[in-house]
Amino acid sequence: MSSAPVPPVPPSAGQQVQQVSINIDFDQLLATNRPVGTKALLEAIGMTRGTTVLSLVLAEGAFLAGDVVSYLESLVLKSGKQNRLDLFLRSTGGIAEIPWRVLTILREFSEHLAVMVPRVAMSGAAHIAIGGDELVMGPLSNLGSVDPTRNHPLLPRDPQGNAIPTSVQHLKHCLNFLKRTVREGEAFGPIVAELFRHVNPLALGALEESYELSRLITQKALSTRRPPFDAEKAAAIKDKLAGEYFSHTYYISRAEVETDLGLPITRMDPGEPLFSQVEALNAAYDSIFEAVVQLPAPVPFQLRVKGIIETAAHRFVLAQVFAPNGQKVAGHWAEQDNY
Repeated sequence: MSSAPVPPVPPSAGQQVQQVSINIDFDQLLATNRPVGTKALLEAIGMTRGTTVLSLVLAEGAFLAGDVVSYLESLVLKSGKQNRLDLFLRSTGGIAEIPWRVLTILREFSEHLAVMVPRVAMSGAAHIAIGGDELVMGPLSNLGSVDPTRNHPLLPRDPQGNAIPTSVQHLKHCLNFLKRTVREGEAFGPIVAELFRHVNPLALGALEESYELSRLITQKALSTRRPPFDAEKAAAIKDKLAGEYFSHTYYISRAEVETDLGLPITRMDPGEPLFSQVEALNAAYDSIFEAVVQLPAPVPFQLRVKGIIETAAHRFVLAQVFAPNGQKVAGHWAEQDNY
């Protein structure tokens, strides 16, 4: 049983809320409000595909981070090595290094790895998607570019004092724009010096490091495919994903995955049993993530499920607690076997 103290939470502007501290028994709360509706669907997809299905689904506000790796490790150790493993993947990304760790774990515990994308696998999740032997996509499925956007303490700050997230691509396009527009005979050096007054060179170095790391992980992910792409094709995919879409939130459609990236996909379309099963499972996760549990406390804290890592036999659930002002104040992964 896990009880976690929640620290006092200040009210939002305009709110008059008493500051309180409470203890939360996450395991008991999740046992009482157990998410349901996925087990039979996981089994149905597995029967249709002849595979074991493992879901890694994260709601908005939950990211691929070290805790995901820890519970994925526990799950695959419980499940054992699979001949054919389907990863049902839904995530907008997270910490740059984590997707490669996720992919290497899944590779160690499967002979054939397929990645099934019901809606979005953005940013780092796209690294996982392109590393499977098979990529399963429907007409509503999308990948995302992998050029990283990051915070850094030496980046320019907004009026509230927060570092403004940026990417190395932003700065490269800025410099290219200046090169194109500087008048003939005008010195370029002073313009760059003025830019460096606002963006610390050390921050530029960190951004470039993140960009090259993303390209490295893209290359490594592609190299795990069985059979792997030849070097020329892998390089073309790497260049396209890491910068040629000009936006970190560009949605790469199924058609573009085939035509732009040249990635082979397994299509699932309306009218087919697999499409209906995948849609039903995705809707079940939507219902779980949308559910709100009001906690019996002096302040109306809310509990929400924000992530699930599961097979039909084993499950880990991420619950987070939010204060009335929308601030996340606590989180906990709970194991739920025999669900």
